[in-house]
Amino acid sequence: MVSADIPWSRPGDGEETPPEAYPGPPQTVPASPDWQVPVTETTALPRPLPAVDHDELDLAEDNAAKVTYAVGLAALGLLVIIAVFRLL
Repeated sequence: MVSADIPWSRPGDGEETPPEAYPGPPQTVPASPDWQVPVTETTALPRPLPAVDHDELDLAEDNAAKVTYAVGLAALGLLVIIAVFRLL
């Protein structure tokens, strides 16, 4: 068994092994006084977005809503027709 696994091993017959003391975090070496964060090249500004025609967008949204309602009404009509013929 590796020595690092000893604290995690199961004690033998009735013997209690005391856990090893935690040695604490490793010591660090402080950075030199003249150290600076590395500087990266700045990126270019983003391109401007294309202009939005709000009137055209509203018109397209209204047309899409009309198509959705038309398909829904057609499906509802078909279901009503099927229900009527099932009752007959």
